[in-house]
Amino acid sequence: MNSKSIEFQKIKENTKSTEITRNIFRIPTEDMEDIFLVIRGTKYKVVDISQGGVGIGLEDNFVFTTGETVENCELHIFKHLLKNLKIRIIHFRTKASKISHCGIQWVDIDKQSSDQLSKIILKMKDQLLK
Repeated sequence: MNSKSIEFQKIKENTKSTEITRNIFRIPTEDMEDIFLVIRGTKYKVVDISQGGVGIGLEDNFVFTTGETVENCELHIFKHLLKNLKIRIIHFRTKASKISHCGIQWVDIDKQSSDQLSKIILKMKDQLLK
């Protein structure tokens, strides 16, 4: 073989990427009425959910800031209630309807809540994929 090898290019070390990469499957919940997150006493519609967090719809992007942590939140999911959740605001994404998608991550979720959420999400995933 008489061909040259492919050369690698060095990646810039100070590159700042604004893209979000997910490694967890999110289940869409926009059509489900009985899934919502309560933050500081305000109810927000959950538009997708995963083991790592949720996405909510926001009409006002100035309610939260990226990186903000909020304690004592509640996730209402069907007939289940997960209390005393700590969340972190990860990102905002504006949709064509001018309602933003706000990505939220669970922070320090306790084992019991995590296990309960895992069971619910697994059941939802199974139903979605049928």
